[in-house]
Amino acid sequence: DKALAILDLASIKSPRDPRSYYLKGNIFLTMEKYEEAIAAFAKAQDCDVSSRNYVGLGVAYRHLNKIPQALDVLTKASELPDDDGHANVLIGQIYTERNENEKALAVFYKVKDKLLKDGEDYQTACIGICDLEIKEGRHELALPVVRELLETDTANYVAMTKMIQICYHNKDYITGERFKAKLYGAQRDGNLDGELNDRFCLDMFKWNRKDIVVYERYEHGSSDKIYNKTIFVVKPYPDSVEMTIQTEYTLPVAGSEGGMPYVLSASDHNGHHFYEQHFDDSSKYDDLKAAVLKILDDKKQTH
Repeated sequence: DKALAILDLASIKSPRDPRSYYLKGNIFLTMEKYEEAIAAFAKAQDCDVSSRNYVGLGVAYRHLNKIPQALDVLTKASELPDDDGHANVLIGQIYTERNENEKALAVFYKVKDKLLKDGEDYQTACIGICDLEIKEGRHELALPVVRELLETDTANYVAMTKMIQICYHNKDYITGERFKAKLYGAQRDGNLDGELNDRFCLDMFKWNRKDIVVYERYEHGSSDKIYNKTIFVVKPYPDSVEMTIQTEYTLPVAGSEGGMPYVLSASDHNGHHFYEQHFDDSSKYDDLKAAVLKILDDKKQTH
C-alpha cells in the first residue's frame, strides 16, 4: 500500500513516465488484483510501447482466464525488438495448459535457442519440451534436451526426473537407477521442494488410449504405518484420475509373505482392492508393470 501511494505521487509528478505504471501493475499482480493490473499496464503501454508491458497484460489476462486476450498481447510482446523470450515461454505454457501440445512444442523450440542457458525461462522451455515429447512417446527427441540441461547444471533435479523417464522407457535401468540414487540423496539432504520432495515421475505410457503416469515415493523400508511406494495413475483425460494401482506397504503381521512387504492394491470409485502379488525394493520394474497391465486388461474385459 505504501509503495502504491508513492507510485501515485510519482505518476502525478511525471505522468508520461511508464515506470510508475509498470511497477504498479506488478504490485497489483502480487496482490491478485488483476483488473487493476490491466489498467496499470495499459497506462504504461500508452506512455511507451514495450514488451514487458504486454507481458504484464498477458499475465493478468491469463489469471482472469481470458486466454484469447492473453495470447494476443503476449504475441505482440514477442514481436517487439526488446522481447527477451519470456513472452513466448508464457505462450508455450498456455498452449500446454490447453493440451495443444504441438503448438506448445513449436513455441518452446523456437524460443529455446534465444534464451540464456542459465536463466529460468531456458529451464522452463526445455522442461516443457521434455514433458511434451515424452507425453507424445518421442523420448528420443527429449533426450538431447535433457542432456543440455544436465550439462548446464549437474544438480538439476527436475531434469533428472526426465532422464529417469527416458531411461525406463528405453529399459536402461542401470542408468535410471544411477539418477534415482541422486534424487534420493537430494531428498535426504533436504534439497528438494514441493511434490518432488515426496515423489517423482518414473515412467509415462499409453494404455487403451489413456495416459498412465507412474510415480515413485522416497519412503521405503519398515514403518509403523501403511504407505504407497510405486503408484500407477490412470488418466483418461489430462486433468482426471480414473484409478490408481500401487504397491502398498503392509505392516509386518500382514505382509510377511516371502519377506515381500509391498502388496499390489488398487483404488477407484468402487473402493480399495487388494491382489495376491507381493513385491519388495529389489523387484524388477518390468514385472510390476506387467502385473499392473494385467489388472487393467482384466478390468477392461469385465466391462
